[in-house]
This record gives sequence, structure tokens and C-alpha cells, in this order.
Amino acid sequence: MAKYVVFLHGHASARVEVEAGDLQEANRKAVEVAPRTKYVRSWTPVMGSKIEGGK
Repeated sequence: MAKYVVFLHGHASARVEVEAGDLQEANRKAVEVAPRTKYVRSWTPVMGSKIEGGK
């Protein structure tokens, strides 16, 4: 078995080291081992707009 370093972009760019027989298996194991992160989407609404009259 070889040691692979897998970068998972869907997990906040997590870097995971796993031992696997091939690259596909390494990717599969990395997803299982990756730390679980709860994402919270937040936003700030624009509270007003500037309305200009005719010139």
C-alpha cells in the first residue's frame, strides 16, 4: 500500500493522508476520514437604495 495525500476542496480544502492501494481507493478513504464541518451560510442584506430624481 502506498501513502497518498489527498486535498478535498469540498471540505474547506482539507488535507488528508491515507494509505491505499490505488488513487481511487485513496479518494474514497479520504472522504470517509475527513473531518465533518457544518457550514453556516450568512449574509447581510442591503438595507436601502439610493433613488435619484430626474435631472
